[in-house]
Amino acid sequence: MNPHSCPDVRATGFDPGPLVVAIPYLMGFHPQDSLVAVMIGDDQRVVLTLRLDWAAATTHPSATMAAIQQRCAAVDPAAVVLVAAGCSGDPTDPLGQLAASFAASGESPRLLWAGHATAKSWIGLSCAAAGCAAHPLPTVAASEPALQLIVAGAAPLPRRADVVAEVQSGPDSGSIRVPSSSGDREV
Repeated sequence: MNPHSCPDVRATGFDPGPLVVAIPYLMGFHPQDSLVAVMIGDDQRVVLTLRLDWAAATTHPSATMAAIQQRCAAVDPAAVVLVAAGCSGDPTDPLGQLAASFAASGESPRLLWAGHATAKSWIGLSCAAAGCAAHPLPTVAASEPALQLIVAGAAPLPRRADVVAEVQSGPDSGSIRVPSSSGDREV
């Protein structure tokens, strides 16, 4: 099924595929076993991306919602997208509980979409309930948010540990290692 004919996409008017493809570029790495909250402004631009460990997010749902709502209060997004990214097992039930908790909060902005994604596909909670199969992710070239980030110089590393290693303090200097200059880009 084409994602545009998916009942979930038709109902919300939002195709999450291009945004899901952009998440590694937003994060700087390909998230695994993660809950990613993407906050979107009135102008449809990403204003903040928050990543939480999946195990912690599902074990402590109130703390998870408090963390997301705290960030929402700081950046005042128009909407939020919740993605269970690269989770082992089926994250549908815990994600559904997190999404319901978020949507039920009177302080939260609107929950635009909630679903889970792998390296190759995505499926929304409403989509799964309607019997849709997982939708293949679009190519990076078909993702406007990913292309904008690439043009700005973003290139995700394979794992979060790789990002940590990039910015970890050097043993002798006591300061953060800075990668070599790459033209006009700010480090």
